[in-house]
Order: sequence, then structure tokens, then C-alpha cells
Amino acid sequence: MKLEDFAIVIETEKSFDEAVVSVRKAVESKGWAIFQVYDYKEILAAK
Repeated sequence: MKLEDFAIVIETEKSFDEAVVSVRKAVESKGWAIFQVYDYKEILAAK
């Protein structure tokens, strides 16, 4: 299975945090929901 089979990849000039905010706003504007968010910074910092 390839990444393209289950993910959409879009490059941006935004910072990571700006991109996250942008995606969340876009999801909400469509009436969709994000069911799970993983904070990888926190997860990796704990290791």
C-alpha cells in the first residue's frame, strides 16, 4: 500500500502550527469533525 492510497499530501509555506489551525478551520467550515488528534511533540518529548 502506498501513502497516496490513504493520504492527501499538500505542501505549504505555513509553519506547522499555522497549518494545523488552517486544517481545523477548513474541517469545521465543511461541517466535518476530527475524531482524534495526536500531539507528537508531547509524545516524542516523553521518550
